[in-house]
Amino acid sequence: MGNIASINFKPVKANSTRHNERIGELDYVYSDLSQDNESWKVDEIQNRYKSIAELTKEKTGRKIQAKATPIREAVVNLSAHHTMQDVKDLAEMLEESYGIKAFQIHIHRDEGKSRDDLNYHAHILWDWQDKETGKSFKLNRKDVSLIQDLTATSLGMQRGDLKENSNRERLEAVEYKRQQEQLKLSALQEEVQVLEQKKNEAERSYYVLSRQDPRAEGFLKELAKDRAEENAGFQKISMEQLEEAVRLQRGHIEREDEEQQHFAKELDEADRGAELIATLKSRIREAKLQLEEAPNEIKEQDRLLEEAEREYNDLKERIKGFKDV
Repeated sequence: MGNIASINFKPVKANSTRHNERIGELDYVYSDLSQDNESWKVDEIQNRYKSIAELTKEKTGRKIQAKATPIREAVVNLSAHHTMQDVKDLAEMLEESYGIKAFQIHIHRDEGKSRDDLNYHAHILWDWQDKETGKSFKLNRKDVSLIQDLTATSLGMQRGDLKENSNRERLEAVEYKRQQEQLKLSALQEEVQVLEQKKNEAERSYYVLSRQDPRAEGFLKELAKDRAEENAGFQKISMEQLEEAVRLQRGHIEREDEEQQHFAKELDEADRGAELIATLKSRIREAKLQLEEAPNEIKEQDRLLEEAEREYNDLKERIKGFKDV
C-alpha cells in the first residue's frame, strides 16, 4: 500500500494519542509488531493547544473559536524502507513552504490486511497557527495539490491520482475493519442465497419425483429436511457474525464519543485557565505600575510634609512675636 504517495490532513481527534502511541489494547493491530513502530514528539497536544489559545488572545484580542482547528493531523503513506528521518525531512520541507510546523510524528508498521500486506504509514501532528497573526493558515486546492507533489518527491514515491479523478479514499483503521466485516457478511449472504436456491430446487425435485414414484417420497422429505436445517443453521451463523460486527462498531463509536467529550472538557478547562492567567497577568502589570509610581508619590508626600513644617515654624514665630509685644 505504500508505493503510492499520499498525504491527507484532518482536524486532530480526541483518540489520536491513544491510536498513535498504541495506548491500551487495539484489536486492529498486530501487537507483536508494535515494537517496530517509531515516535518523535516535542510537545503534547494539550500543551500545544494552550499555547495556541494564549497567542490567539494576545494577537487578536479574542478567544479561540470553538470550531477552530489549529491542530491538524496528516496520514502519510510510506514504504517499508522509509525512516523517521525521511518523514522529518518531509515535515521540514512543508514547514519551509507553508509555515505549518510538525510537533509529533508516529510511524506505524503493525497495521494492514495481513502480516504479508502491512500498511506502512505515518501520523504527523501539525501546529496550524500563523504565529505573526495568531490565525490559522489557509490552504487552497492548488496548495493541497502541490503538497501531494512535494510528498511524492520527498519520499521518492509515485504521485497518486488527483482526487477529482479518483474514487479511492483512505480508510482509517476502525473503518477499514468495519468494511472488511461487511464484505464477509455480504459473502455469507450470497452463500445463503445459493443454499436457498438449492433448497427450492430440491423441493421442486421432490414434488416431481413424488408424483412419479410414491416410494421416493420418504427419501425426498428427509433430503428437504436436511437442506432446511443446513440453511437455517447457516443463516443463524451469518446473523451472529452480523450482530458481532455491529457490536464491535458500536463499541468503537461509543469509546470515541467518550474520548471526544473528555477532550472537549479538557480544552474548556484549559481555556478557562488561560483566561485566569491573562487576568492575573493584567493585575500584575497594574501592581508593577503602582510600584513604579510609588517613589514619586513618596517624594510628593515628603514635599508636602516639609511645607507643612515650614508653615508650622512660621506660625510659632508669629505667636512668639505677639507674646513679646
